[in-house]
Amino acid sequence: MHGTTNWESASIPKLKFQWDWAEIKPRVVAYINAPKVITNIQLVDSRGDIFEPCQRDKALALLIYLLTLRSQSWQQTVLDSAPPHI
Repeated sequence: MHGTTNWESASIPKLKFQWDWAEIKPRVVAYINAPKVITNIQLVDSRGDIFEPCQRDKALALLIYLLTLRSQSWQQTVLDSAPPHI
């Protein structure tokens, strides 16, 4: 099983990003393809310089990880909406 998760903030303007995931063993899904995260978020450092692609990928990976720590993680949402295994 594999797919894409779309996340959107409740704030205005809306912050959006999406990432791919795959089931790595039964009922365990993981974020994959770090360089392929799609987002409207532009990250800048403390000097106002735009993040380099590798910095951006690392920061977005951390953000996706932090979404894992919520009471309803993105992984649980994926598993709850997936069809049962045969």
